[in-house]
Amino acid sequence: MSLDSPSQSFTSTGSGAMDIEDTDSGRDSDSEDNDIKNTPSKPPHPPNPQQQHPAPSTTSPVSLLAFKPSYTPSPPRPHEPASYNSTPTTQSTTSHASATSRLYPFYSPSAGPRAPSASSLCSRSMDERSTAEKRKKRKKKKKKKKKKKKKKKKKDIILLPLHFTACCTTTETSRLSTLAGILPLQYLNRIRRVLVSYSGADDYARIGTVLRDYAGLEALYLGMNDARLRKGVKKALKGGRPGVGATARRVERVARDTEEEETDDDEEAEEESRKRMAVRARRRIVEVELRLGA
Repeated sequence: MSLDSPSQSFTSTGSGAMDIEDTDSGRDSDSEDNDIKNTPSKPPHPPNPQQQHPAPSTTSPVSLLAFKPSYTPSPPRPHEPASYNSTPTTQSTTSHASATSRLYPFYSPSAGPRAPSASSLCSRSMDERSTAEKRKKRKKKKKKKKKKKKKKKKKDIILLPLHFTACCTTTETSRLSTLAGILPLQYLNRIRRVLVSYSGADDYARIGTVLRDYAGLEALYLGMNDARLRKGVKKALKGGRPGVGATARRVERVARDTEEEETDDDEEAEEESRKRMAVRARRRIVEVELRLGA
């Protein structure tokens, strides 16, 4: 094959050109990579000449301090409950730190009052039960004391001596009727025991009607020795007292006769009449010896 042929020249030149182009292209790519690596990167913001070289200012410099709350939670105390409504100890509340108890570190100060735990509810219920039991015991003790006081309580005795009235010669019946006229009926019914000194001048004919007003009377005592008796009575008693118990039996007989002559009162209730009859059944009339001032 000759070099003069156009086809051959085309092929040869084409192959040579391809070889030259390949080497050149490789060099060009390497140079471009080196150029990209060596070129300096531009900053995101261009530098401000005023910041690098600030202008002189006539005002004094101001120092700004950042405020940071210094809150250091204290460790939990074993015997001190946390108050969830209190505020943490910061710079603004350091003066009130002694008045407010600190919180546990895992509770936030913004949280509201929390529901009580099961243990606190159980302890409250146990406390309530114990207080209720204590109250019941106290009530029982008070009732027992009241019963004992009632048993030990002594009933007062009303004394009607000879000098109960101005003239010291009144009989037993007149003194009992005078007392019934002085006291209201509600207070007269409360009288349980009466002691009347013996006068020796009473025939006890009206004593039954007088004792009718004393609905609650349980015992009527006849005092056979009184220092203010009349001289005649004293002499009579010295000479010989009527049989022991004779005066009491006489008064009891007269009172029983007057009770049998009574008619039923329509206005009186059945319960009241039963109580009155029960009191009369256990009423006693006894002769006694007085020892006043002993």
